[in-house]
Amino acid sequence: LTLKDLSLESNYREDAAGKRGFITTVPLEIGRLTNLEVLSLADNALSGQVPKLDDLISLRQLQLSGNFFEGQLPPAWGRLEMLE
Repeated sequence: LTLKDLSLESNYREDAAGKRGFITTVPLEIGRLTNLEVLSLADNALSGQVPKLDDLISLRQLQLSGNFFEGQLPPAWGRLEMLE
């Protein structure tokens, strides 16, 4: 399975326990999608720390606007050489 494009523009989900609701933080699992090329988290009012995306070496497009992330961009993002 190769995932190349992920959009969480509609971020309503149900977890394993059957609890339903909106995602309010970026799931850590996103950082393991090393073949991901496009990631759109725009306009979700997400909060918390800037997501750790250091291992997304194939990432070409990243959209984070419309959220409430805290902190600075991680220096390791400089290694994301494919990012446009």
